[in-house]
Amino acid sequence: MTKVPSEVKIIAGLEIFSGLIYLMYFLALYSPIFLIISIIGFIIAFGLLHLYKWAWFLCLFFSLFGVISGISVMIIEFYYITISVFPKIIIDIMIILMLLTKDVRKEFKI
Repeated sequence: MTKVPSEVKIIAGLEIFSGLIYLMYFLALYSPIFLIISIIGFIIAFGLLHLYKWAWFLCLFFSLFGVISGISVMIIEFYYITISVFPKIIIDIMIILMLLTKDVRKEFKI
């Protein structure tokens, strides 16, 4: 197994943290979609730690989707949900910026 760079470990850690957030949403709201998203997050983190190219693409896709949907929710229901959505948007933006760095793309051969 190749040595995983620290940047990729940080991205995987943020992805695990996102998965835990969605797992807490599932436990609070009993909505199966949150459980599915949580499991996908953990699978992506596993793929990132093993430097799989598909994990890089899925992580980028879901992070972009998270930013777009989070901003949409903030615009629609600004007062009620901003506090819970804003940290997730920041995490997704951090993941996107780190995924697009030259060193990380080089590790995933993208």
